[in-house]
Amino acid sequence: MSNKTKLQSCLLSLDEQEKTSFKRYLKLNKGLRNENIEKLYQYYSDQNFEDVNSVNDRLVFRKVNMTGKFTERSINRLVSTLLELVQDYFVVKVVSYENFDKKIVLLKQLYERHLFDLFSKQLESIEKDFENLEIKYENDYLNLYNVFTLKFDYLSNLNKFNKYENELNELNQIRKYYHLAYHYIITLRMIALDLNQNYLIRSKKDKLEVEETLKIVRELELQAVPIIDAYANTIYSFSNIENEPQFYNLLEYLENRKFKDSEDEKYLFDFALNYCVLKISTGSNSYYQLYFKLNKLILEVPLFYTSGYLFDDTIKNIVIIGLRCGELDWVEYFLETYDDKFQPKRKEVLQNYCYAILYFHQKKYSESLDKLGGVPLETEHFKLPIRANYVKLYYETKNDSLITEMKLFNEFLLNNNKNGSITEFQLNQYKSFISITKKLNNTFKSEKGKLIKVMEKINNTSPLAERPWLLEKVKEKIGKVKS
Repeated sequence: MSNKTKLQSCLLSLDEQEKTSFKRYLKLNKGLRNENIEKLYQYYSDQNFEDVNSVNDRLVFRKVNMTGKFTERSINRLVSTLLELVQDYFVVKVVSYENFDKKIVLLKQLYERHLFDLFSKQLESIEKDFENLEIKYENDYLNLYNVFTLKFDYLSNLNKFNKYENELNELNQIRKYYHLAYHYIITLRMIALDLNQNYLIRSKKDKLEVEETLKIVRELELQAVPIIDAYANTIYSFSNIENEPQFYNLLEYLENRKFKDSEDEKYLFDFALNYCVLKISTGSNSYYQLYFKLNKLILEVPLFYTSGYLFDDTIKNIVIIGLRCGELDWVEYFLETYDDKFQPKRKEVLQNYCYAILYFHQKKYSESLDKLGGVPLETEHFKLPIRANYVKLYYETKNDSLITEMKLFNEFLLNNNKNGSITEFQLNQYKSFISITKKLNNTFKSEKGKLIKVMEKINNTSPLAERPWLLEKVKEKIGKVKS
């Protein structure tokens, strides 16, 4: 390829911003170069860079106002100098690009501009960068795919005598693998998000599609990619909540902060937390401690904060699960230490609720009732637990309002389920709580047989809200029966 052809290809590839930038670059360098370079560039620019290769050299000589006698060599020297400056300009751009994505964009531009010497050097530099990068997410795999595709295309153009046939075959397999990894990271994430949203697979068709996807991932050995393995384990766990080994694999990634401070880490923590909730709702009490452990871990995850404040649900869940695990001192420490992480606009209401349930566990029922009164019944996210706490407080204090409170709570559940404000799962969870609390309240401590049946019902009912408290109360009554 002649210098004129190379120059035309380079100049035509400049976008408007690059044209302006290159013009400034020429001005900065004109003291070191032939003064006719700027004139030559301006002439080609006026022609929209269309005639670099075809225009008559004598015409160029006149237009640029070159002095002395015309020779083809003088024009060729000027063209070579301008080409050299264009290439130098691209080198400066390469050096200035620290962002890895931009380096790959530039690599593509060098290839399209047929600047193969620069392309080769940039490719070598990027491949060295890959050695020092931890490849984790879909964008990393997309970058790898793009780089190896450019390398494949580059070698394909050089492969006139099958010199690079083996290397090309290997490159083709590698780039296909990277593209598959990129594709299945996105696919598995979307499946996991859908399952998390709906908790369980909704239809036979959905289940078959999920199973087929997981089968392909296994066959292609894509679970060697950590983020794919993490999402696959999430899907296995949500497809069947008895798949506990897969959940523990996911838990290991989270404990080690494998995907630290990424969106994926936030998603995976959400999945793990919801899986624990599902297990707890089916009576697997050992998951309370795991749920507590996860909630403590997320305090170190920035994406569980917004503008430096913890999400309300995060605070509420940490306090509730800490109390259920008997970590009363830690909960008190949390409320004092993370006081500045409460959203200011909702801080008072949230603190009232948290201290109300802390005081309840400390058996300070009067203080608990006082704090609960500072939480409006219609407060978003607290509508159900507030009412459940009033029921528990009235039970503990033998308040005559207990029966009325349970009736009102039951009506609230039915009305809000009908208008779509609460899910079927929440309806059944709290209806069961009310029903068992009624039976417990109406059963005398001397009726041991009935109390044992109530305890069996608590253990076997799913979903059920406030299971630990109900078990504690029935055991208290059974324990008071004289032998």
